[in-house]
Amino acid sequence: MRTTPAAESPVALTRGLLVTGPARSRLALMAAADPWPEIRDEDRWVIELMEERLENTRRSPAELRARATELRAEAQRTDITGVRDAALAVAERYEQVATARTGAR
Repeated sequence: MRTTPAAESPVALTRGLLVTGPARSRLALMAAADPWPEIRDEDRWVIELMEERLENTRRSPAELRARATELRAEAQRTDITGVRDAALAVAERYEQVATARTGAR
């Protein structure tokens, strides 16, 4: 994924980043549903790193969906709200990436 200043186009605005290149079409599909909670700007690097890793993963859509299922099961087993919410948010992103990759094929 490559980010760029607003003056360059064509771009898709995704989570406050302007995205160009091959990632643009996949990210544009996912931009409508943002499972990440609102977090402080100084903590956004964690989300950005997660997004980059998801974009560059070699996992197949089936593997991504299987991991999403595992994360949802983990969320059901915990009583800790933050852990549950995080697992569900990551599971949702895995599903979105899997859907985007399936549609791109």
